[in-house]
Amino acid sequence: MKSCDLPLTQWFVYLIENKLGHWYCGVTTDIERRFAEHQADGKLTAKALKGKGPLRLHYVVTCTSKRTAMQIEYWVKQLTKAQKIAWVTQRKQCPFPCSPYPVE
Repeated sequence: MKSCDLPLTQWFVYLIENKLGHWYCGVTTDIERRFAEHQADGKLTAKALKGKGPLRLHYVVTCTSKRTAMQIEYWVKQLTKAQKIAWVTQRKQCPFPCSPYPVE
């Protein structure tokens, strides 16, 4: 199979808030599965979220490459909490190609 024949993988960058008001940013290819893993508080839960539920999924963006997803994650992690909140609430522009993904 040629690389151009491979299906595009959708990558997600997500922001979660825990009960302490701390924000966590992560990357995944399956947002529903990953959020469920975080909420389950099991061995697949991120250390920063373990025992800190309930969790709230605030914002998700989607992109077509792992590289872009990792760049967005790094960019978000450099923001202050106030800047993250502004990005989420005001839907400010991300410096990388991505699209907002609906959060229920």
